[in-house]
Amino acid sequence: MSEPATPVVRAIGGRRVEVVWFTDVRRARVEWLLPGRIPLGMLSLVIGDPGLGKSLFTCLLSAQLSRGELGDVGASTTLFLTAEDSIDATIRPRLDATAAVRERIATYRLTTADGSEDGLTIPDDVDQLEQLIVSTTARLVVIDPLGGHLPGSINAWQDQSVRRALAPLARLADKHGCAVVAVLHLNKKESTDALRRINGSTGFGAAARSVLLFARDPDDPDRDHGRRRVLAHVKCNVAELAHGLLYEVESILSVGRARARATLVARPRRGGAHKGTHLGANASPRPWRLTEDRTDHEGQDRFHRRLGMGAPRATDLVQRRWPTSHRRVARYAPWPPSRDAASRQRFRAQFAARRRRSWPYV
Repeated sequence: MSEPATPVVRAIGGRRVEVVWFTDVRRARVEWLLPGRIPLGMLSLVIGDPGLGKSLFTCLLSAQLSRGELGDVGASTTLFLTAEDSIDATIRPRLDATAAVRERIATYRLTTADGSEDGLTIPDDVDQLEQLIVSTTARLVVIDPLGGHLPGSINAWQDQSVRRALAPLARLADKHGCAVVAVLHLNKKESTDALRRINGSTGFGAAARSVLLFARDPDDPDRDHGRRRVLAHVKCNVAELAHGLLYEVESILSVGRARARATLVARPRRGGAHKGTHLGANASPRPWRLTEDRTDHEGQDRFHRRLGMGAPRATDLVQRRWPTSHRRVARYAPWPPSRDAASRQRFRAQFAARRRRSWPYV
């Protein structure tokens, strides 16, 4: 086979374009910050409803990295970019609660010409962010939340605008081999697809190479008041989806030095693997709702016995769709007590007619 001809390279508008043959591209091995879940040199997302502990998880992640407890990375530095939490009143107590090595965790302070403080925006201040990464040798960059670091010129609900904003950030992560973990909230939709519940354009989830969902544990007996959390892996472009991890948020009393007040701090505590959280891309961001939507089989049995019908011998699975959110919910319709074929057919027809009147969007 003859060698390919050397392409003609032209400089257009100050930019030089050249052809790269894949025979000259060397394969690279994916390295991990959090094994199987957060890759190095790429952009990852941690998504979840407000108040569940996404920021707590990033503090725990940085603390583990500062102690060298994450895979083969070793003890490394974390750079925090925060637009919501106070550095001294929130992040510092959380780092103390997770026993972080503070010498390996840094943030930044940006001062304008008039002396007021401001924050970095992406992609406008990518050059300044690169200087911070180089000066701190950070292997983890936490952006919490990502929406708070986007300028007004970026339309967070437009796919093209979001991708153009995140592309320089992804290139920066690849250039320096650091993991960029951005935090995003979920919207109020009831979709069972976690990626479609990201607040903003679907381009956020599409641009990230790995997406982690931080949600309540569906098996927590305390439900909405419980402290157990599940870290579910809902998307990954460079590996298979990893199993879910179980965490528990606990409150401790953090006492500082002299003249400092005691602070009530919440910290996540690792609880091992979750038994059913290979949730995948179709995982529900509110998984505990699925348990509420299931019919109680024992209640059906008691109901039938009270009417002298005996226990139902089978169930017929019916798919319904909510009119507002079009969320599919499984409902169980009991079979009629009679074993006569005509009775069963009549029962089904009556049930279907009642379902059409109640659910016009089925």
